Amino acid sequence: TVSDVELSWGGVAVALAWVLVASGKKVLWAAVENLEGWATLPLMVAVYPYAILWCAAGVPLLDPPGLWSYSLTLRRAVLIGLSGLGAFFVSWSAFKVVGSCSPLTHVLLGQVKTVVAMLGGYLLFSQHYPPLALAGCAVAMAGVTLYTDANL
Repeated sequence: TVSDVELSWGGVAVALAWVLVASGKKVLWAAVENLEGWATLPLMVAVYPYAILWCAAGVPLLDPPGLWSYSLTLRRAVLIGLSGLGAFFVSWSAFKVVGSCSPLTHVLLGQVKTVVAMLGGYLLFSQHYPPLALAGCAVAMAGVTLYTDANL
């Protein structure tokens, strides 16, 4: 849940590494789309098969018992396939934004999405958030507002 937070140095290291990888990926993706004239879908077709192989190679290291101990049924296979299809459309729309705007705009849209999800949780499901989480949302929205104002 939102209030179950534990901070560890290992988690901080992984988060920092992921920030570097994710931001680098967005910047490189935007550069290839804009400078070399690739459209989003052909670039995904060119890159994703290698990314899938790279991720599959990491499965034994990152989830040792998981893949081999999972009993796959038809229902589960269909749900995994639908999840993959949903992930494809999320990636496609995200890279369309990165190619059309900028990586920073994409990150800010992600912040707005988080704030909207939290607001929806509050309005639709009566989810209550700690004051620190609400302050973080306020800071994020202030940053998005200042960025938008500076770029218009």
